Amino acid sequence: MSFTSILSLLLTLFLASAPAKAPAQDDYTVPFPAFRIADNLYYVGTKGVASYLITTPQGHILINSNVEAGVPLLRSSVESLGFKFTDIKILLISHAHWDHNAASATIKKLTGAKYMVMEGDVPVIESGGKSDFQYGNDPDALYAPTSVDRVLRDGDEVKLGDAVLTARLTPGHTKGCTTWTMKVKDGAKTRDVVIIGSPNVNPGYKLVDSKVYPGIAQDYERTFTVLKSLPVDYFLGAHGSYFDLETKYTRMKAGSATAFIDPAGYKAYVAEREQAFRRELAKQKGQRTNAQTATPSNVNLAFENQIPAWLKEMNVPAVGIGVIEDGKIKYAKVFGELKKGAPSQQVSPSSTIFQVASLTKPIVEVLTLQLVSAGEWDLDEPLAKYWVDPDVQKDPRHQKLTTRHVLTHQSGFPNWRYMNASKKLEFLSDPGTKVNYSGEGLEYLRHALEKKFKQPLDQLAQKRLFQPYGMKNTRFFWDASVDESKFAVPHNAEGKPYEIHVNTTANAADLLLTTIDDYSTFVLNVLKRKNLSQTVFDEMIRPQVPYPGGKNLFFGLGWMIMPDLSNGEYALIHTGSDPGVSTVVVLFPKSQCGLIVFTNSDNGVKLWTRILAEAFDVGKEMLERG
Repeated sequence: MSFTSILSLLLTLFLASAPAKAPAQDDYTVPFPAFRIADNLYYVGTKGVASYLITTPQGHILINSNVEAGVPLLRSSVESLGFKFTDIKILLISHAHWDHNAASATIKKLTGAKYMVMEGDVPVIESGGKSDFQYGNDPDALYAPTSVDRVLRDGDEVKLGDAVLTARLTPGHTKGCTTWTMKVKDGAKTRDVVIIGSPNVNPGYKLVDSKVYPGIAQDYERTFTVLKSLPVDYFLGAHGSYFDLETKYTRMKAGSATAFIDPAGYKAYVAEREQAFRRELAKQKGQRTNAQTATPSNVNLAFENQIPAWLKEMNVPAVGIGVIEDGKIKYAKVFGELKKGAPSQQVSPSSTIFQVASLTKPIVEVLTLQLVSAGEWDLDEPLAKYWVDPDVQKDPRHQKLTTRHVLTHQSGFPNWRYMNASKKLEFLSDPGTKVNYSGEGLEYLRHALEKKFKQPLDQLAQKRLFQPYGMKNTRFFWDASVDESKFAVPHNAEGKPYEIHVNTTANAADLLLTTIDDYSTFVLNVLKRKNLSQTVFDEMIRPQVPYPGGKNLFFGLGWMIMPDLSNGEYALIHTGSDPGVSTVVVLFPKSQCGLIVFTNSDNGVKLWTRILAEAFDVGKEMLERG
């Protein structure tokens, strides 16, 4: 990045931190030359606020009506390009602040355009700004209430003629803040356009314990995840200051055909805005912490005396339990029968083998994050660089799929392909647009890792994870080393054993064979960040996307995250379930505590929830939220 670009970026960031009613609002009605950016995309805004025109033979799309006083300027800009203002058929906005939408009612009246708005901003638009969480009581921020013709949701497409725009929900600045993406032709090339809604935290925004916008911090987290995942060539935004409009326009007029192609500037802008958000969040959390000190998640082991009775009551043959306290394995035991009614059974935390279902996933996810920490893997690089499943080869969406999408369960895949009528792998949604728990996503990642590192998953894990972590009795499939007499056989709810499923190939999402000792060692090393960089660990524990159906629950990278527990802690959670198998791991990173429970029964969830409720002061609270 040149010195001029850096200086421009610093100026941009200063302006971007201003409130919606910025002191520089005089710029909002200062004319700026209308010009073609690329293909059928034009700039028709003013010096201070951006508007975009997308033209087609069937009519035009306008992004941002802007301020009421700017309507004559907007109309003049459109007509100066040779287009009719009355041919605007669709009106969109970046977000529901008056500087971007105050004139929407007027433009609808003048053109008859259909007004399309992201769901979270619809109540604000239709109330004329009165329901805005920050500015609803400020008369200067209000405008004419405007009816919305189409309610948009994340990933929805807006089409007119051959123009297609995709609405990406990037909330926080407003609840429905929208980043628009589209593709344009540039000679023989097709390029990506991103028009950022706003990633900025305005003065006065309360990020911690907000009663008017409880999930605001998590929404900003989502926004930065989305923005970092988008492919971009042309970097644009709701204000010209975001992307250095004036400097780039001057370069364009001097003959530069690529003045507005700026993926590096986009990346730098998003990175700095994320840093600014994190500084403000840390500042506000620090203020809260001074008044509310977190208490450690101490472990109560009195539950141990109840285990034999609970096994009988719940008809669970065997349970393995591991407890971590103060960064040490405090407790690891196995109780019960490996196979109900079978004689001469020896149980041991170091030798009793459990099949742990989806607790396989954290193993593969942490292995992947170790590779990211080592600079050998990229969270946001398309997996298509290494692997494309034959079933989706003809679907262009495979080119968008990244490791981040897989680890946050936004791959777009079903849990398993056999659930589809075709029995083939299919995208149910675009990668990165919808949460859908998926084992297929992890399997897709496995194929990519194996291609890149030229070795099967079991060998890669043995070298990079099992050996460094000291895990001596963990494997992805049955081989000659497995002693079946030490295997906790899965049982149904009536206590009858299932037939043992002897898998002979690795699955990245299921069927791991391990012991309580080994898995306790694994999660202890995760808590201690062994072979995980601080940056990657922070990304792993950061709420990336909301968890569907939960109360204040999120997916991080691989883990479900339960923030803001009453003792000041947060929890990382993963569960596993197969026929005759129910497992769970719960970690409290701040106090370096955790719980691991393996059972060999369909009734196991009843047992591990009872143990969690008794073992930790926040156990019952967690179960109510989950």
